[in-house]
Amino acid sequence: MRVLPAVVLAATSACADRVLVYSTPVEVEVRVAWNDVDDGSLDSDQAVVADAGATYEAFLDGARAAMGVDQPSSLQVVAAEVALRSTSGDVAALEQIYAGDLSVALAATGMGAGVEVATVAVGPGAAQGPLTTASLADAFDAADPLFADLLTSGYRIRLVGDVAPGFEDAREMVQVAVTLVFLARAD
Repeated sequence: MRVLPAVVLAATSACADRVLVYSTPVEVEVRVAWNDVDDGSLDSDQAVVADAGATYEAFLDGARAAMGVDQPSSLQVVAAEVALRSTSGDVAALEQIYAGDLSVALAATGMGAGVEVATVAVGPGAAQGPLTTASLADAFDAADPLFADLLTSGYRIRLVGDVAPGFEDAREMVQVAVTLVFLARAD
């Protein structure tokens, strides 16, 4: 797992007295293996722990300080990138792992499917990536069950997509880097 250092940037919206705080990119490597395939779907996840958790926690602490609040009112993933990092065999491109759209989700540790936060299109020519977001989800707030876990960095990153032809038969294991940028708001 590789983590980039957290730096908090704060900006005040011209439309309101809303403080916006962006994280620096937080990168987590997700292990994706042939035995993660179930009925044509490839489903892999990785808990955000140790360094990544500390980096994310530093972002939250910086956001709380910049906003002058105990907790932000909402959190959102504003950018997502997926890239192939390493492989145990002949896989050299993301399109050899996934066919079509790849869902990036956040889930509480011990929680089921989680919530999709981004979709990344994997198609011919994807190579090793990085591939950027095709779509992003809305912000999480106190009404979302995952929000409390995001405030304590107790979450997992989950990748779900259709498996590319031949990946399961090749019995491959790869590391896919997921890089997220978060936005915290205080309303």
